[in-house]
Amino acid sequence: MKKVLFTLLVAAATLQVQAQVNPKAGYIITNTNDTVYGTIDYRSDIRNAETCSFKADGAAQYTDYKPGDISGYRLTDNGIYYVTRTFPIDGEEKTIFAEYLLQGGVSLYHYKAYSTDYYYMVDATGKVAPIRETHDLYLATDERKQAQREKMQAVSQMLHQSDKAQRQLWTMTDVTSKELTQLTRDYNMEYCTDAGDCVTFQYDSQETTRLSVRLRMEGGLALLRMKPTPHSSVKEMTMTGTTPLVGAGFDIQLPRVSQALVLQAMFYYTYNSAEKESSANGIMATRKITFHDLNLQAGAMFRLMPQSRITPVVRGGLSLNYLLGYKTENLSGYYGNADTFLRKRTATVGFYGGAGVEFEVGTHRLSLTGNYIYRNYGHFDLNAPMVTFNLGFVL
Repeated sequence: MKKVLFTLLVAAATLQVQAQVNPKAGYIITNTNDTVYGTIDYRSDIRNAETCSFKADGAAQYTDYKPGDISGYRLTDNGIYYVTRTFPIDGEEKTIFAEYLLQGGVSLYHYKAYSTDYYYMVDATGKVAPIRETHDLYLATDERKQAQREKMQAVSQMLHQSDKAQRQLWTMTDVTSKELTQLTRDYNMEYCTDAGDCVTFQYDSQETTRLSVRLRMEGGLALLRMKPTPHSSVKEMTMTGTTPLVGAGFDIQLPRVSQALVLQAMFYYTYNSAEKESSANGIMATRKITFHDLNLQAGAMFRLMPQSRITPVVRGGLSLNYLLGYKTENLSGYYGNADTFLRKRTATVGFYGGAGVEFEVGTHRLSLTGNYIYRNYGHFDLNAPMVTFNLGFVL
């Protein structure tokens, strides 16, 4: 078990070191307002605010640009857009690549620093109203209200003409880009019509994608444990084993609904083999069971940092297990109805849950996950949970 965990950690670290480039088609805007097309090494929100790694079409190497070196950069599919801006950050003025969320009579920008999100509204006169979101949802009620007043004060003053905006601000306990963009857009449509139409930059490319279905392939190792259910009279029989695992299925996503939620349908095949040395009637023998199992999983996966190229993930759902074939050795007297049950090839329902990390590699994804799968073969007085370690690749 320790060796398996160590191997996975080493593999994850190696992948992180080797897969340093995440190429996206895009362009930079120079300080003389020229547009240069090429490839952007698009990484995490934090790094994107500090550095733009850009390789012009026909160039051999990437060039790193800092805020101020260029006016901004953007993905060519009308995706996320960064511009050079100077904003107050914790009492100090700092020049950054700010994510340009909305352009209008009141424009909106975003900057991320570790666990803190900074949002900046800028009106037509250049006045800046900041929001500092630390996601302190654990605060007590009174402390949360005080933090909310301090957080929203400047923005509330800027949007003072709209009662609707005021209500939304004071009930927005955890600020997100999506909610704040919509609020600012609604305000502009009502009170800033002279500034022309609003332009929303964030996720423009995904508005045209209603459904994304991608093939996922996985392989890995399963640690198997077979033991009697609590009502069984045979308490000493617990068998363990290790088995390979292969699987294939689909990741289904609705980008317009959520960037974090991925629905999954997966089929896994395992060859289960577990055994134990035990005594029956004074005779020592190896008790063994092997069987082929088809496992159908239907559930969901959540990407905790969906805009980053490396994100933690959690997953869970229901599993349907179907026995395809079996063999037993020296189990007579322990599981008298084993052959009867296994011949039925009965499907049983269980559940699964897991967590891990997912890497974006070019247009594909690579994942490392650890999972727990609960299987209970009731007619056999046996449950057979598995702990699996999976390496996945999404096309």
